[in-house]
Amino acid sequence: MDLSEVRSGTTPRHPWELARARAILDILAPQRGFGAVLDYGCGDGFTGREVQKAFSVAELVGVDTELAPSSCGVQQGPDGRHELYRDEAALGDRKFDLLLLCDVIEHVANDRDFMRGIAARRLHTGSLALVTVPAFQALFTDHDRALRHHRRYSLSELQAAVTESGFELLGSGYLFASLLLPRLIAKALESLRGSGRPAEHGIGSWQGGPSTTRLLSRALELDNALLLTAHRLGLAIPGLSIWALCKIP
Repeated sequence: MDLSEVRSGTTPRHPWELARARAILDILAPQRGFGAVLDYGCGDGFTGREVQKAFSVAELVGVDTELAPSSCGVQQGPDGRHELYRDEAALGDRKFDLLLLCDVIEHVANDRDFMRGIAARRLHTGSLALVTVPAFQALFTDHDRALRHHRRYSLSELQAAVTESGFELLGSGYLFASLLLPRLIAKALESLRGSGRPAEHGIGSWQGGPSTTRLLSRALELDNALLLTAHRLGLAIPGLSIWALCKIP
């Protein structure tokens, strides 16, 4: 979830967020178990909790500056204990086996300095990091401006960002091929009318019903499953999001 899209407790989960979480689990599936996971820019912590459930994570910590103070602290959920904080300083000198940066680094002015810093503070040799970002700068719209994005990435740009930040790249590819055409149309319409109009609502304000949510999330999950299969076959099918799995050498 984008840093500025924390949802209320009564807002339905967006199909895109559900499908992204499923794709993250599929990308991580071949890896070993994770004793400790840091979900940085965690939104309400949904993605981290899905990882905790799938991999039986003992120590899950989420950090997000947009969290309400009342939601922070140690919580016991059905799949184990998790912690939420507004300020990374609350973590002291703790290190983690897996870092999740899910649609975070596009919010940071200097992505490389940011990733180098968090790797030095929070990871150890052999730790993994999974990074997801929006794809293609040519598709930058008012929606990106509303979410305070600095940029969108090409696949090669994300690969360069993680390797220049000191990570070893293990794999990378695209997600959400089916959303490219709608974003192309939105970009074309914005070019015709001019930018500066109010952007469409983000995922934090999704109002679809349960049946619509299930149908759309399933369609997006199938979309991502196709792209991840293509990746394993050595094919890069473009999509609206990009992922990179990397580790500290």
